[in-house]
Amino acid sequence: MESGIVKDKSTEKEFWKKMKSEYLKLTHEEKMSSMEGPLLEAVVFFFYKMFSVPIFDLSLDSFKEKYIYNETKIECPDEDDEHCISEQKGLAAMYEYIENYSTSKEINTFMELIKLHKMLYSCSPCPEIGGTFRSSMAYFLGGGVEPPPAEMIYTPLFSKVAELDKIASRPIDTSERRIKYISECVMLGTDILKIHPFPDGNGRSIRGLINLLFKHGNIPPVYVTVDDKPYYLKALQKAQIHEDYQIASYDEIINFYFYKICESLVALEKIVNGHSVDSEGVKIYYIGK
Repeated sequence: MESGIVKDKSTEKEFWKKMKSEYLKLTHEEKMSSMEGPLLEAVVFFFYKMFSVPIFDLSLDSFKEKYIYNETKIECPDEDDEHCISEQKGLAAMYEYIENYSTSKEINTFMELIKLHKMLYSCSPCPEIGGTFRSSMAYFLGGGVEPPPAEMIYTPLFSKVAELDKIASRPIDTSERRIKYISECVMLGTDILKIHPFPDGNGRSIRGLINLLFKHGNIPPVYVTVDDKPYYLKALQKAQIHEDYQIASYDEIINFYFYKICESLVALEKIVNGHSVDSEGVKIYYIGK
């Protein structure tokens, strides 16, 4: 979208209402489709035109509870398992850290990823595995690209986190820049997931890293629900394949994140200098100008 397309607040509001209306007509499957990416980007674009400097409060008990519940369902089907219980506590520690993270500080993505992984296993019976890289081969469930051998993790990992540091150091002060920032964070986060640097907990720690980067850009946090899981895994697989006969495509995984961001932004439209309440009566977000 071209800079300057919206001339005043009333026009911005009309564009926002139009984009939101079109978004609300979509089915869940359509929202997940890469064909609807431009519409989802437009919802985000015009939201930030209306509220130029939103601030999202991550002290969201509801968000954290739902995040932990869904991550547990996705990664740990047996909720009564000792490791599962300990990792739920670790997820809570991860998001408390993200909640208190200062957006004014310069991001060192590599160190933040290590910290998040350490926190994920901080309550584990084996906390020493937190923040350590794998020493054996890794495989993706359902196929896709094969992660590099353990001894070849470091060069691609350092390259990707350096790229993330670079994009996080740029101004994120316009709708155009924020749209680009979201796409780049998702692409590079997906690339780190392809590398699979840790023996376990890669998905949870890397999704946590993306949410930390989103906080840095004043973007609401995202979590994958159990119902979203098939679409999320399909999108990840499409972004992982790089064989000669199949070309990796990031369209669907980027679209997935825009869809999840849109869910929050549509709920936030009427919440300026206040909070929204979810279906369970819990405060979920705060936004201010």
